[in-house]
Order: sequence, then C-alpha cells, then structure tokens
Amino acid sequence: MEVHTQRELVGHGGRVFDCGLHGREPLLATASEDGTARVWDLAGGACVGVLRGHVDEVLRVAWAPKVVEESCGAPLLATAGADGETRLWRGGGGCWASGGSGCEPRLLHTLVPAVAPGGEVEQVYGCAWTRCGDSHGAWLLTAYGDAVTLWDAAKGCAARSWRYDGSGRGAAKRDGDCFVFDVSPFADAEADPASHAAPCETLVACAVSDGTVRVHDVRAPEPQTVLTATGSGARLTAVDWQRSGAAAGLCACAGDGDIHVWDARTWRATLKLRGAHAQPAYGAAWRPGADAGGAEPFLSWSCDGCLGFWDTRDDAKATAPCPWKDKDGAPKPVAAAPAAKARAATALVPIFDDDGARVPLFHCAFDPKGDFIVACGGGGGGKHAPRREFEPSVFVLDLAGGDGDDDGDDDGRSPKKARRADSGDEAEE
Repeated sequence: MEVHTQRELVGHGGRVFDCGLHGREPLLATASEDGTARVWDLAGGACVGVLRGHVDEVLRVAWAPKVVEESCGAPLLATAGADGETRLWRGGGGCWASGGSGCEPRLLHTLVPAVAPGGEVEQVYGCAWTRCGDSHGAWLLTAYGDAVTLWDAAKGCAARSWRYDGSGRGAAKRDGDCFVFDVSPFADAEADPASHAAPCETLVACAVSDGTVRVHDVRAPEPQTVLTATGSGARLTAVDWQRSGAAAGLCACAGDGDIHVWDARTWRATLKLRGAHAQPAYGAAWRPGADAGGAEPFLSWSCDGCLGFWDTRDDAKATAPCPWKDKDGAPKPVAAAPAAKARAATALVPIFDDDGARVPLFHCAFDPKGDFIVACGGGGGGKHAPRREFEPSVFVLDLAGGDGDDDGDDDGRSPKKARRADSGDEAEE
C-alpha cells in the first residue's frame, strides 16, 4: 500500500485531536489542543474559519447531516471540548467558502450536561449525529464522563441521557472510574436510508473504559448488547461500524494497540488485529466501498505514528440473515462463539513530519469515495510547548492513484496537489 501526501495543513498552535469531512462540500473541520476549531477549504487548502469560545482543548468536531442542514438552511458544526461543553455553530452566507463574504458563523447553542453539585467537569470524548431525532431530523450524541446524552439540536436541550457503571464483562474498573471514550451510530447520517435494514437506523455503539462495547437502541438504552474485547485488559479508545450493504461489522480499538472486530449480524467476534501498533490504537475504519474489492479495505491509526492497513474481507462476509433485534425488539444477545482469529496487518505506513519524526495520529477521516484520507495528530504535548513541535499536524493523504497523479475526475471535493498550505488568522470568528 502506497500513501502519498497531497497537502499539509498548518495553522493550529497545538496537537490536532479530531477532523471531520463535510458530506457534500470540500470542507474539513479540525479540533485542536490550542482551544480552537478550524474550517478548511480542501479545494484550495486555505483556512476559512477559526472558531473560538472553548476555554480548554477542543477534542471533537462533527458536521451535521444533510437533513439538519436542509432544515436550518445552513451548515451546522458541533465542537466538543475538555471544558465539558459542546457548541453548535451555524454557517451560511458563504462564511465557510473560499473567498467568502467574511460573515461570522453564529453560535446557536452551548450544550452543557447536568453535573452533580461538587462534581468535576468531565471532558467530552464522543460527538456524533444520529439519523433519527428532533425537529431537525437528527439528534446529536455526546459522551461525557460515564454518560451519553442525546441532544435536541433545534431546542438546544437534552432529550435523553444514560450512564454506564462499568459492570460489563470486560476489564475491571480502575480507581472506580468509568468513561465513554467514543460513540458511533450505525446509520451513516449521510447515506441512503435504503442501504440499511430499518432496525439499524437507531442503533448506537459506545466504547467504554471497562473493556466493553455497549450496543443498543438510542431510544431505549436498556436492554443492551455487551461485546467484550476478549484478552485485552486495556481500555477501549474508539468504535466504528462497517456500513456497506454487503456486510456489517463493528470494530473497537484498545489501549494495547489491538483492534477487535465483530460480525454485527451475529455479534460473533471474528478477528483480533494485532502486531501493527506498539502504542494505543486511537481509531479504525472500513474504507468506503471496500466490499467492491481493490486495496486493503480496513485502516487503523495510532499514537505510534503509523497507519495500519488490513484485509478483513474474508471474515466480514456474513452468510446468515441480519438478526438485529429479537422478537421483543431488543438488540440480539451475544451467543457463545469460537475465539476471534488473530490477523496481522498487510501494510504499515509511518507518517513523518518535515524533520523526519513520526507524527502521533489521533484521528483519520475518509473521503466518501475512499480516494483520500485526512490524518491529524501532533507530537510534543502541553499547550505551552513551542509551536514548532506541532507542525505539521494535519495531512491530506492520497489512497487512490499509485503515483499521486490527478486522474482528471475532479468533483471539487478532492484536494488539489500541493505540499503545504500555511494559514494565518485572517478568517477568525
């Protein structure tokens, strides 16, 4: 597997923890340790917006799906931070377009979960949109401490919340703490609803620090399916679904560098992907359209600075029908099954900065076509470290062409070939 750097986006003054591609426009959002979120125009590589307001690190960004954008008449971006807040920003008027009108995005809501008197502020580790929900047509999901909250984005208030007590069958709680480090709805909010079985619309998976993944209907947190990362005493850091029509899988990443894969039709553990990452794996995802064949369809990333490429296709194909729920409407319980097969990566690709050092990777986002990915991270640590330690922190990496040449099929989403795009703060909000 060859990976070619198309562009390096430089502008943040700290590590970049998350990135998200807009589903329909060539826009990228990034969340950083420097306390800001930025919006980038991928067509030209310029920063077209700097969102300020969080009083601590910004940890997550999530673009609202098409149904929400159509409802409110403008792009909506959620930013979540270590200050415990989730902020909803409304674009529109060309303010996030290259050479736009210069208008400022409007802060619609600041969402703050209820905290018990004397309780400590928790960081918001998970932020994602569902397909079902409020008057906008989708709820916003956030993970805050041991709780998951569904937010009504139209009203700016919590619609439902539930907590996890760490009583899963995985690793024991540490120091009495239980955290939800990631949330992932099954239904891709941008995909055609016809591509999913109807019951899947409301399923959500949560990566919990007790070593389990909890799967349930967002409308009814109980009962739930509990999936255990067998043989891993490490906390789970991320979770994601395989959402293609031909297969359905669920993966979870662990602090020991392993990635666990389940067949989401039967909840049977199928694979343990190991040996690629010597440090915590912070995420993994199936390449869009992977079931059509071609290059390795599964990608993982880690703070060791490497991208791992895997072939999971043989085990991801399920022959049984998809029993998402039992006759009472609850998620189907996990049946006894053989141990998951161990599998090694087919390729391991390190990402280097200009000084030849590996860049710890915190998140990657796939282009909807699977032609390129955006990887973000950064070394050093600490908001007051010299800025040079963090440059560059956002990379656009080509996965399509072997030599990185333009194939001429430019729909405006694919970034133009360039080595570096430096950004000032001329577009600050």
